[in-house]
Amino acid sequence: MVVSQLAYKLLASSNSKLLPSCSNLDRIHSMWNSIWNLEVPHKVKHMIWRASHNALPTLCNLRRQKVVGSVLCASCNSECEDVVHALWGCASLILVWERNEAVTKLLRYKFLTFTDLWEMLLVMRDRLDINLMAMIFWLIWSRRNTARVGEGTIEVNQIQKKAESFLQDFKKFHSSKVHRPLIPARVVRWIPPIFPLYKVNFDGATFSTIGAAGLGAILRDHSGNVIGTMTERIQLPSSLAVVEAMACRRALLFAKELSIFEVSVEGDAEVIIMAILAGDTANLEYGHVISDILSVAKDFRSCIFSHVNRIGNTVAHCLAKKSVSGNELQVWIESSPDDIAPLVTRDSLYPA
Repeated sequence: MVVSQLAYKLLASSNSKLLPSCSNLDRIHSMWNSIWNLEVPHKVKHMIWRASHNALPTLCNLRRQKVVGSVLCASCNSECEDVVHALWGCASLILVWERNEAVTKLLRYKFLTFTDLWEMLLVMRDRLDINLMAMIFWLIWSRRNTARVGEGTIEVNQIQKKAESFLQDFKKFHSSKVHRPLIPARVVRWIPPIFPLYKVNFDGATFSTIGAAGLGAILRDHSGNVIGTMTERIQLPSSLAVVEAMACRRALLFAKELSIFEVSVEGDAEVIIMAILAGDTANLEYGHVISDILSVAKDFRSCIFSHVNRIGNTVAHCLAKKSVSGNELQVWIESSPDDIAPLVTRDSLYPA
């Protein structure tokens, strides 16, 4: 249990490392687009994204947090288990890669980070299926995790076949669905609203160790000027989806409290945004919150809901996490917390 808690803390703390600096912003944007444009399940994209940020709980990463003593890979018993080794370089995985000549040739190179490996795969995407590679990486990581807890695993030589099957099923399922486009799905940074709209970004966070959740919201005008920011700590709901829905509702109410009635509401909770756009109030977990959101939205002269990826929602994300400390409700009018202000400034530096 202690190991599990510490491993969780490692993953949680690594979220702060996802915030880009100006020097590597272009590379992160490119990496982000390449991953989130993959035609694979969201959980696969998420795993690839964490791998690219060295945020998977490999033995090397857990050792840095003093969670485990040995960093020796349990599969080959010869090398340190870092992200590249666990997903790519382990000798036990040769049966996975030998079926693809282009991939096999890459085994002669030493990749220091998963990002280096991923960028090389992107260069070679005319000779390999990048979606299949992502699915294989996910299966390798999943197999590694089930093996560590003593559960049955698929044979290594069956991983590619299983990945191909999963990918085929995923594409078949999604080709039969009519997708409602998210607005704007391609955004990977904060973009000011078009005058006379104001933009309110929201996010939620969970703090399971104290049985609480956090809601964060920031309201800005078309010039990026802050109208108000808020954080609120609440009792932990049944799921993260409920937290995100409640954060959206709280953001709307916050705008209403500030007498702002022309808003663009933006968050990174894709499931919640899709439910709002579809008017779907039937979900047993958060349907009632969606209903509240739609009801409150009627009080606005203009109210537009859109999805943005996490990087474009950084300030709201940090506000939600900040609610773990301080009073249950904290509000800043025409300003933001001192530790959040640099992120707000950075957002305003990028032209629309």
